[in-house]
Amino acid sequence: MAIRSSRKNGMINRLAGCAFLVLAGAAAALAFPGRAAADGPAIHIGQTHFHAGTVVEGAIVSHAFIIKNRGTRPLGIQRVAADCGCTTAGFDRIIPPGRSGVLNVDFDTMNETGEQAKAVTVYSTDSRAPEITLTIAAHVLEAVRVKPDRIFFSGLTGLAREKQLRITTRGSHDLQIIVKNNMLPPGVGFHLERDGSDFLAVFKDRASAPGIFRGRIVFETNLKQRPYITVPVFSRVYDPVEILPARLDFGRIPQTRLQTGPSSRPEKHVRIQFHTQRDRIDGVEISDPTLFSATWTRLKTAGAYRVTVLPEPHPAAAPGKKTATLKIRTTHDGFSTIDIPVSIELF
Repeated sequence: MAIRSSRKNGMINRLAGCAFLVLAGAAAALAFPGRAAADGPAIHIGQTHFHAGTVVEGAIVSHAFIIKNRGTRPLGIQRVAADCGCTTAGFDRIIPPGRSGVLNVDFDTMNETGEQAKAVTVYSTDSRAPEITLTIAAHVLEAVRVKPDRIFFSGLTGLAREKQLRITTRGSHDLQIIVKNNMLPPGVGFHLERDGSDFLAVFKDRASAPGIFRGRIVFETNLKQRPYITVPVFSRVYDPVEILPARLDFGRIPQTRLQTGPSSRPEKHVRIQFHTQRDRIDGVEISDPTLFSATWTRLKTAGAYRVTVLPEPHPAAAPGKKTATLKIRTTHDGFSTIDIPVSIELF
């Protein structure tokens, strides 16, 4: 009998403990109403970010975000604001308690490339969460790829060069191209040819004259994503030996200044740049050494030399304009002697 009484008492104690827990939970719910079912609308969006993966430029990325009302009163969706004009949204304005609504978001990827993410902000009548931001994203491949995106020629005169540019389309588009505007640099020509579904533009620079030239060519396509393709074209053509400047003029100088030490005399320089490794300066001289003197030195830049000219007129030289020729001898076959006019006016 004692054993039965003990078991009965234990059961009573356990029932009493459960009742205490239930009462305690009810008291907590009254003390903290936010933890109970919401009195009023309560918005809940389980997925706030959607990534569509990889798409081709021009595609429309769409997604339906589910909005649930977990409250006790109807949830009103007051407005939906997108952060750019490329994103539009349609939505259910009233969602009853315990029901779900749909927010349809469309992202137009036209003129968008690379990793893209667009935000949409939902404004509702839930005072605890009046604003919720959603994002719709995608990695957008450009509909037309141009590689390289520009053409650059650089080299010696007389050595023709060729460059190629490939135009590729992604997706099922049948690419068509015509030339809209041809403003290529002088000496540069091109032709356009098919290479499977791609187009190949072949540029040739005749390099007939030295100088720096700039231009462009504009292609027109049949694709709304890329109706025009502009390709800058640059050409830098230089002689095997570059000479700067092509003449030296000391201007008007008083004779008294030239009768002082060499440190106070003006000096002029000619820079010689060889673009072939084996060539160099072999010597310099002045046609009239009674007027000028000349020396040369090698610079740190490969193939670069500097020739320095000083006025050396005799003290008894008559005023007026004096001229001579600086002769630079080189090892280059086509430029064995470079003549630079030199002048000065004494008073």
